[in-house]
Amino acid sequence: MVQPKEGELGPDTEPPNFPGVSAVLPISKSDIEVIWTPATDNRDKHENITYIVYRKTSPDIDPDKDEPVKKVTGVTKFTDSELKDGTMYYYLVRASDSSGNIEKNNVVKGARTKDATPPEFKGVLTATITYVGDAVTVRLTWEQAKDNVDPVTSIVYKIYR
Repeated sequence: MVQPKEGELGPDTEPPNFPGVSAVLPISKSDIEVIWTPATDNRDKHENITYIVYRKTSPDIDPDKDEPVKKVTGVTKFTDSELKDGTMYYYLVRASDSSGNIEKNNVVKGARTKDATPPEFKGVLTATITYVGDAVTVRLTWEQAKDNVDPVTSIVYKIYR
């Protein structure tokens, strides 16, 4: 093995120190912002660190098998665009220095894009009015609404009079 000359540094074999993705925030029906704190490295400044961003619709991201969606250098966020509305996306971010050393964190965080499609609702089917003395009771019936994202048990019905 060749030893470095006096005053020279040997080969860089140490990956950056990076805790992984900090936050994943939905910002619209088709955009999610992925945020992280800057990595530190024994040789490179933050501006020279490359961040490798992985995305899937399930949390089982495997950087050894999955292709990154984006590589960015010297920044601490990435806006992922042209996503499907109302869909859950998961992200893993890894840091690489200029020598190609990649750290191995496994922090995965997810967010759902904003749902831009309203539930399908046919409206009130029947309204029955009952009078008992001075009291009036109104009974409304309807079919359950359906949504492309939320289960029927999560749909809230607002009744105005």
